[in-house]
Amino acid sequence: MPLNAMPQKKKSIRKKAAVKKAAVKKVAKKTTKKGVKKAVKKAVKKIVKKVAKNAISETTVAAPNPSASEPVLPDTLREIPHHEIEVAAFFIYQQRASEGRWGNQFSDWLEAEQALRQAS
Repeated sequence: MPLNAMPQKKKSIRKKAAVKKAAVKKVAKKTTKKGVKKAVKKAVKKIVKKVAKNAISETTVAAPNPSASEPVLPDTLREIPHHEIEVAAFFIYQQRASEGRWGNQFSDWLEAEQALRQAS
């Protein structure tokens, strides 16, 4: 028997030990991953609860006082629908183009908005 050759029995024992060691490592890794995942889930859940609680307390608004009236905006500050301004700006553009005056869409928009505010 050569010196380097091992008896068959020792080889199989080492092979089994290596397989066992790999299996133990795999189980340990899974267990660690599960433990970490569980801890992270728990921490995230706790943080989400805390954030939600803070958000609720910050957004809680007192009930409106029925005796207090809402402030009425002057006509110059009222919201003019986008479509109305768009149509008025188009008519201003057509008039400006037919007269040959210089201008652009921005100036037409501002002029239309101003005219609608004054008209109301």
